[in-house]
Amino acid sequence: MGLLNITEDLVLGGVKSLDQAYRETKGAFTSAKSNFASVRNNLEDVYKEYAPCAKEVLITGRAKAEDIYEAGSARAQEVFEQGKAKAGDFYERSKEAYDDARLRSRVRKYTPSDNADDYIDVTAEPTGGAASSAFTKNRPGAGTSH
Repeated sequence: MGLLNITEDLVLGGVKSLDQAYRETKGAFTSAKSNFASVRNNLEDVYKEYAPCAKEVLITGRAKAEDIYEAGSARAQEVFEQGKAKAGDFYERSKEAYDDARLRSRVRKYTPSDNADDYIDVTAEPTGGAASSAFTKNRPGAGTSH
């Protein structure tokens, strides 16, 4: 029976150890539950105390954000209108400059270069030949050699 006594002692010791572990765990759980309830109560108190303030801050912040948005939107519209007016002015000036340049390109004045071949002297009298008759044909008094 010695073996049975040893086994019984081991089983009883194990049960006692399990019982002790259960009690310690139950105590820790009860303590944690109590701590959780305390923390929860504290959080509820904080919420009750600060929720109205937070709501007020939210409402005030939203109103300020709307004011800022409206002011920014109005300013953006103003800048857009100014830019549009400036762009219109620039367009008109550019169009005038383009039209002026186009007219100038049509009525170019011939400026003689240093190259004698490029220069035509329209004041010189023709020397004869086909050019002479073409030159004098349209002049008043032309064709009279008397």
